[in-house]
Amino acid sequence: MEKFRMTPDEEAFRTLLNALCRYGNVEEAEEIMLKKKKLVALETDGFNIILNGWCNILVDVVEAKRVWREMTKYCIMPNGTSYTHMISCFSKDGNLFDSLRLYNEMKKRSWDPGIEVYKSLVYVLTRSNCLNEAQNILKKMKETGLQPDSATYNSMIRPLCEAEKLEEARNILSTMKEENLNPTIETYHAFLHVGDFEGALEVFNCMKVSSLGPTGDTFLLVLGKFFKMEQPEQALKIWAEMKHYEQSEEYA
Repeated sequence: MEKFRMTPDEEAFRTLLNALCRYGNVEEAEEIMLKKKKLVALETDGFNIILNGWCNILVDVVEAKRVWREMTKYCIMPNGTSYTHMISCFSKDGNLFDSLRLYNEMKKRSWDPGIEVYKSLVYVLTRSNCLNEAQNILKKMKETGLQPDSATYNSMIRPLCEAEKLEEARNILSTMKEENLNPTIETYHAFLHVGDFEGALEVFNCMKVSSLGPTGDTFLLVLGKFFKMEQPEQALKIWAEMKHYEQSEEYA
């Protein structure tokens, strides 16, 4: 661009940054953005692309916090999208304090939290053994006119299953169905992280009835779990079951 004295197109430049970040080249994208700041002025949207890379693609809290400070250094004001990315990052890292801190700060600055923010909050609250508080966040979400979707409830089911709290996870699944929301592959995969061979078969059948599989990834997940638990006999049983779902030939 400099060589041919062309005026860079800002939209094309942001597309380049997005593409780099999407494939994990976040550091390179940030370097290009800063090097070209005389040609393309630094602004919130550009920093948000970099934040998204660190927060949601690479999930690197240290780098995300550094970029947040860089925005202040360059007098760039964060907007609702900036807060959404940071809350998502802190949530994935299990940092309840900073997730709630930024949520409150976001509201004080009159940025309306979207469904992604609420999804992040219910996840980190559930993961932190604050299920009642997570359900209160869902109520607040509905009060704002936003409706939880399947992904929102999955954000509660997944950490409950990881903590082997199956009864609570099943209760959330029941609530989800009562609100006419269908379980997704991610819902069923969450339940497959726990349980024995019989439990896996039950989930497989539910997936089949829902026309959601089980898929090759489903079986790889369960096989990996049993091998990790040093239960090869259970893994062999799963392998034998794969033929009933037309999956065994794919891995033969």
